[in-house]
Amino acid sequence: MKTRLVLALATALASAACSSPDDASGDMHLELVQAPTKVTPGAATPQSVLVKVVNGDGTSISGVPVTWSVRSGGGHLTPSADTSGVDGLAAAQWTPGLATGSQAIGASIYDQPALTITVNADAFRADKIATAYRSGCGLKGSDVWCWDYSYGANASVLHVVPELQARDIELSGSFLCVLEQAGSVHCQRALGDPTLEPMGTVQGLPPLAALSTGTSSGSFCGLAQADGTPWCWDRNTLTASQRSATLSLTQMSGDAFRGCGLTSTGAAWCWGYVTSDPELLPGGQLFREVSAGVWSGCAIKAPTELYCWDAGDPTPRNFGISASQVAVGNSAQLINASLGATEFYFWALNPPEYHLGDPFPLPVTQVSSQDDTPCVIAYDAAVYCLGVNDNVEQVYKTTWEAIPALQP
Repeated sequence: MKTRLVLALATALASAACSSPDDASGDMHLELVQAPTKVTPGAATPQSVLVKVVNGDGTSISGVPVTWSVRSGGGHLTPSADTSGVDGLAAAQWTPGLATGSQAIGASIYDQPALTITVNADAFRADKIATAYRSGCGLKGSDVWCWDYSYGANASVLHVVPELQARDIELSGSFLCVLEQAGSVHCQRALGDPTLEPMGTVQGLPPLAALSTGTSSGSFCGLAQADGTPWCWDRNTLTASQRSATLSLTQMSGDAFRGCGLTSTGAAWCWGYVTSDPELLPGGQLFREVSAGVWSGCAIKAPTELYCWDAGDPTPRNFGISASQVAVGNSAQLINASLGATEFYFWALNPPEYHLGDPFPLPVTQVSSQDDTPCVIAYDAAVYCLGVNDNVEQVYKTTWEAIPALQP
């Protein structure tokens, strides 16, 4: 009773329009004024969550402390008003946790049960992703969807080249190449806006089994269905030539100017780091996955031993990092999927050493880091990206966000 009398005196002085908790109109309680109907994992909601402290007749009450709490799903709340104002309102900015599914927050006053706000957190889902500087694309079935750098609530996810039935995609800057089901390749400048320039068909190609790129030189490559030989083309001419007539690869990363590939035995061949011709990496190691960037490359030796090399010394070195997947960026960074989660490193070349960045806490099925734009596909096919900056040390300090779910 003492608390209620003190509160009644305070609110009476505040405003004649504001009722006291002891008003005969009824009990003081919280009402929900504004909250999102759905959220994107890891992305701050565009509008604050608002609640109002009122009496039973709906009259607002000021000066009441409001306690905010995360009830489920992780994430965090940043109160911008944790005491009701003259309009009775209290507010908080909500950044949901990274997992998809139901997430809940609560607001409460004194010892009353919390007002619980539950929404669904959802994200764009894809079978494969390809990233580029400040953008990315995902392959969902045979459809290609692309997004810009404005992650979170302001991101735009566009359905591009709907006329093609795609089986693979790659990006280089704002340039998209699509491998269609029959094996031909079509490329388009002005990513995300097919009206600006139509798709162009790459000339001189045999049917391809897969596409590849991974450096910023602006060219693409792919592996022939018949014999695994690499074929490459420049994004401006769209005319292909055979990169090697004798090298048969089962996997490739990079482009015509710098890249690596694995043979069926796991032997790693690279070009552009020391000479322009493909050369077998020294050391005799056999690998199951390879990723090549502008200045460095990495590969995984079964089951999870990570080896890396750089342009100054192409000898693979084991840094003692365990990895199930790896994706090397264009400068000196990589994403390493290990032990059911993803760890983000940037690599200082002189001397070579790794620094752990913000981990991604969910199991993943694919990682991508082209053009220093790290993204992953989580265990439930949801797509998350770390962001991009011109300075790799700034990238290292950013946080993960999901790409927003497609609109129904």
